[in-house]
Order: sequence, then structure tokens, then C-alpha cells
Amino acid sequence: MSEYPGRPKMILTWPNPRWFLILRALEFLKLKMPEGRLYPNYLEPVSAAAQNSGFSIVSQGYRLLLPSKVFGLGDLINRLHQKGFLYRWGLIQYLVLDKK
Repeated sequence: MSEYPGRPKMILTWPNPRWFLILRALEFLKLKMPEGRLYPNYLEPVSAAAQNSGFSIVSQGYRLLLPSKVFGLGDLINRLHQKGFLYRWGLIQYLVLDKK
């Protein structure tokens, strides 16, 4: 990464395993585009592996509890999700990494 100017970051995103059963049901009902095999990677072990591989974690977390507007409340629910007890139920997990 030394050939890039500034401090480039690596961003990893993947679906939250807590949603796998629902995602599979939506695919089966043809309400969602098929993704293929989903691997149950939780945030904590992936974070630990990144740190053991020489990366520092800039930020990590969960996003997008509701991917679309639901009765006009989707944005409000997504904002509340970031602060509340549903935080770990975000549909997408993410890591932002920097080389140590």
C-alpha cells in the first residue's frame, strides 16, 4: 500500500449471519435476487484476523437495518438502529482497516 499517496483504507462488507435464514427464505420466495452460498462470518473473528494480519481497525459495525423505506419510517428506524439495542441486527457488517 506504500505506492499510494495518503493513507488508503480497506473496506470490508458482508451480510450479517443473524439474517441468513430470512435472506434464504426471501430468495426461495423469489422476493430477493439469489446470492449463492453465504458464509457465517461474524464481526469479532474477522476483526481479530485483520489485526493479526497487520491491520489496524479504523471503524467497524453494522448498518442498514431496513434497506428500503417502510411506510415512510425506514430512515427513522435506521437512525434509531445505530443507537439502540438493535445495533447488532444491522443487515450489513463492515470493517474499515488501515495498514499498521
